[in-house]
Amino acid sequence: MLSFESMIAWRFLKESRSQTILILLGIIIGVSVQIFLSSLISGLQQNLIEQTVGDSPHIMLRAQENSPQSILQKGNQSLVIPVIAAAKKDAYILSYQPILKKLDTYSDLKVVSPLVDGSGFIAKAEVSRPIVVKGVFLERADSIYKLFSGLIPERRF
Repeated sequence: MLSFESMIAWRFLKESRSQTILILLGIIIGVSVQIFLSSLISGLQQNLIEQTVGDSPHIMLRAQENSPQSILQKGNQSLVIPVIAAAKKDAYILSYQPILKKLDTYSDLKVVSPLVDGSGFIAKAEVSRPIVVKGVFLERADSIYKLFSGLIPERRF
C-alpha cells in the first residue's frame, strides 16, 4: 500500500503527462551536466598536476657554496678580520659523472639527468629579448620532459 504522499505524487504524474516528461527530462539533463562537469574538473585537475609537477625536477643537487674565510694566523690563534663576500656566482658540479653513476644505482629514483643552464640575450635587427638556455642529455631528459613525443618530422616548404 502506498503512503499518502506517494499516492498524490503518482496521481499528479499520471494526470499531467507532458509536465511529467518535462520534469524527468530536466532531472536527466541536470544529472548528466553534473556528471560531465565533475569528470571535466577531475581531468583538468589531473592534467594541471601533471603539467606543473610532472615536468619539474623533484630533487636538485647543487655545488656547495663556499664563503670566504680568513686564513691569517698568529701562532695557534686565527686572526679575526672582517671578510667581505664577493658577488655570488653560480657554482657548478664539474665532475658530475661519478655522482650520476651513484644516483643511477638507486631503484627509488625514476630518472636522473644532468642539466646546465644559463641566460643571455637574443637579438634580431634592433630587437633583443632575454632568453634562458638549458643543456641536457636528450635520452635522459626525454623521460622527464617528453621531448621526442612532441617533435614533428621535418617538412620542407
